Amino acid sequence: MKTDLEPSKHTSNQETEPEKARRITAGSGEYIRLGLRRISEVETYKGIQTSTAEEVDWIEMALEKTPLPEDARETAAARLEEIKQKKHPFLPTVLAYAVEAERVTIITESRGKSLSAFLGDTGQLPEETVRKLAKDALKTLAWLESHQMKSALKLGNATMETSGRLHIHSNTVWKELIGQELDLQATGEEVLYNLSLILIAIGMGECTEEISQVEKERETEKERVEDQLEEIERFQKRIIDWMVRIEYPCFKEVIVRVLGVPYTKGAIEEIQAQHFFYPEEKSTSGCECDSMNALMSEYKAEEKLYNGPFTDPQKQTETVYDREGGVAVKASTIDKDMFSFQMHFFKICKSVSFFFNKKEDTVESVVREMEEEGLAEEQQVGLIKAHMESLIVAIEKKDLDREESDTLSGLPETPRSSQTPPTSNPQTPKTPQTPKTPKNKESSDECTECAATEFKDTHHVQEFVVEAAALSKRNKSTADTWYALLKNQDIKTVGDLRMLVEEDWEMLELPVFASRALKNLLFGDCYKPYREKMLGTDETMKDYEDSTVEELLTDLSEEHQRPEMYNDWVQKIKCQDIRTVGELKLLRAEDWAHLELSVFSYRAIRNALLKQSKCVSQSRKE
Repeated sequence: MKTDLEPSKHTSNQETEPEKARRITAGSGEYIRLGLRRISEVETYKGIQTSTAEEVDWIEMALEKTPLPEDARETAAARLEEIKQKKHPFLPTVLAYAVEAERVTIITESRGKSLSAFLGDTGQLPEETVRKLAKDALKTLAWLESHQMKSALKLGNATMETSGRLHIHSNTVWKELIGQELDLQATGEEVLYNLSLILIAIGMGECTEEISQVEKERETEKERVEDQLEEIERFQKRIIDWMVRIEYPCFKEVIVRVLGVPYTKGAIEEIQAQHFFYPEEKSTSGCECDSMNALMSEYKAEEKLYNGPFTDPQKQTETVYDREGGVAVKASTIDKDMFSFQMHFFKICKSVSFFFNKKEDTVESVVREMEEEGLAEEQQVGLIKAHMESLIVAIEKKDLDREESDTLSGLPETPRSSQTPPTSNPQTPKTPQTPKTPKNKESSDECTECAATEFKDTHHVQEFVVEAAALSKRNKSTADTWYALLKNQDIKTVGDLRMLVEEDWEMLELPVFASRALKNLLFGDCYKPYREKMLGTDETMKDYEDSTVEELLTDLSEEHQRPEMYNDWVQKIKCQDIRTVGELKLLRAEDWAHLELSVFSYRAIRNALLKQSKCVSQSRKE
């Protein structure tokens, strides 16, 4: 038996049977198993530490192959020891463990209060607390995804420590961590579905009985397709009601992103890049969510329209929540003839935003173009047209009523077209143009080709991204999202971007348009994909063949002026028992993935290791 636990000398053979109480010692401590708390693929019991009387969790897993082979037991014990030493942030601290032929026993700190109970005690949370809890949930999912783990993460398995640390995991995580297969694996869609429920509960400050019921309904298998569709429809209708109860507009946009983005390998990182999680980088003039929140209740929208600090006092906004259709639509005026529309189709998890110019566009032409571009499906056309037309009529009626009121009160009427655009949207042009006409597309392409600034390698990448977004007719919020994705991969300067090859760009998980806009500004529109196999050997670079890992990483941190990266690099590489550059060179592509390096770190180390660099002709001259 591989263990850091030893059976107590006071324990009889009868007491070791699963249905009887068990006692196990670890070092100077002794643990006693008490009553069963939960049964699933993994059984969880209450337990206590006899010397301190502290409550613990006693987790037992029956193994699929009994008796478990010796090599499998060694692997499971090694993984548990690693977890015990590292103390993973999303798991309770492992106090002790035992790997036997028939089962594995793990003793952990008690998980504390459930998230549902925590929210019931506290109510509406401050924005900073919402941000922290949401970050914890996303970091957990990102870690599990990076390790190809398929455990289902649900609201019912989320718990809070007294220290404020959030644990979100199923007991089946333990089974995966020791290399056992699961009977049921969560699909990507289920991951996002469960995440949306967690974020909604955190945003509302309560886990309502209705949310718990939705989660239970999801767990029940539906054999008939009709039953599955009815369940999805009920969920989408409830979503609309829940969303209007969340106080923070930027956090609503995070949830909309979770609901609207299809599951891909980079979906979680894309959600983490939302500007809600980077308050220090939020524009001082407010963000688009503040002024154009598509999921506010009508009362709050009206109140914010006339009393908010970042809004045009004459700007009109109308919102409709079609519960039967599963869609929320918001129309806002930009000037006399220009509208912005935001639509959230909850049944198909899709969000669409666009401009509408009364003089140049018709509802039919816009809907037809949306259909051609795959933004709207055939069955949605009638719904979109009806809501667009009704909102435009409602806003125009408001305008007419206000003008009549101004005339009756003797106030001079101020033409809407002369109003200064709202300060909350600094990217709105003085003469708004709809992005739907071919003329605009040509103008956008021309702007992308010529930048106002020549960017040197030392330029900060945020300035570069803001310029690329502006030239591509994208707003500040979009630029913030692009920058956050680059920042997550330790891209700090324009030189860092120029160093990347095509495989690295794919790893950045940027939207396709963002990647193209940045490349066009960086290299020009004649740039062709440059892959790693096309890199040349630079014989002037230092040869590290017989050097230690520390020597290579020290030189790299100095060369790239990134001393803060050194400790992280050393920890991630030496944690995998790699000591010399020669050993590092032996790694294959799949081995590098286990180092969990950022895109910048991977490229910088690979280039130095293999003495490779881009041809001069592929970089724009300074």
